[in-house]
Amino acid sequence: MADEKDVINDSVKEAISDRFKNPILGSFAIAWCLINWKLIAILLKSSTPILDTILIIEKSHMDNWKMYILPAIVAFMVTLLYPWLSLLVVYIKILPQSMIDRKNIEHELRMAGLKLRLEAMNKEMYDLNQYRRDRVSRGFTPTPMEEILAPVSSSSDK
Repeated sequence: MADEKDVINDSVKEAISDRFKNPILGSFAIAWCLINWKLIAILLKSSTPILDTILIIEKSHMDNWKMYILPAIVAFMVTLLYPWLSLLVVYIKILPQSMIDRKNIEHELRMAGLKLRLEAMNKEMYDLNQYRRDRVSRGFTPTPMEEILAPVSSSSDK
């Protein structure tokens, strides 16, 4: 008998859990509780007999708008808007880091460009010095500008 009661309790708990995991039904239950909080408070905290409590609730709180329509509208809106709001929060969270990453990439590209320019200038200087050494080794005398820019010592030619 106790096992059957446990099985029934477990199946009821599982059914209720499944219902609350459904986005629309879970949102409806939460919206209903928030909208009808006075009704819940009267049911839980009333010291009057249960029949009197039921009559009070029927007279003052039984309104189709507050009981069904408004919670359904709120649940529907929450179910539709929640994914978009979550996406907005993720975007707002990621935005500063992506801006920092973009600045770092721009800096790295700028540094790579400067490095390439420096390597090109070094190669050009090497080529000019090589050209000058070739001319000097063939017996041409360096021009005054070549002497100013890169004087050749006899030890560097050998």
